Amino acid sequence: MWFKIGGFALVAGLLGLLIWLYGGARYHAGEANERTKWEGKVAEANAAQLKGYQLGIANQRQAETVYQRTIETKLVPVTRTIIERAAAYAQTPDGQRVCLPPDRVLALTQARSALFPAPAPTAPSGGGLALRADPPGAQPGRFNVVGAIGAEPRPR
Repeated sequence: MWFKIGGFALVAGLLGLLIWLYGGARYHAGEANERTKWEGKVAEANAAQLKGYQLGIANQRQAETVYQRTIETKLVPVTRTIIERAAAYAQTPDGQRVCLPPDRVLALTQARSALFPAPAPTAPSGGGLALRADPPGAQPGRFNVVGAIGAEPRPR
């Protein structure tokens, strides 16, 4: 009789173990399926983000190219024309009379700076002023300002 009970307990234990193992395998298989789906969605999102970055870089390069071409086609010829006109005008008698040689331009700059000197730098907030020394008896490294946190009023 004990053999029957022991055999039944052994079979029931093995059956319970198999059910537990099968349930764990199914649980881990479900986790793997969810992870696969999630990783696929993340890969799609990363690919879309990378494509957006690449498109942005391509648009920026195209805009830079258009800007450079605009400068080359519109600004450079105008600048060349102005320089050529100024050089041609300087060669005429009227241009030689009006256009100043470099030493006269330098003299004008010096005269302008003598007439209108640059204003002296000011420090309205006291930023350019030297720091005052600590009063005698002050603790080093401590603020001695009235109203500062943890400061004591100065003796008068």
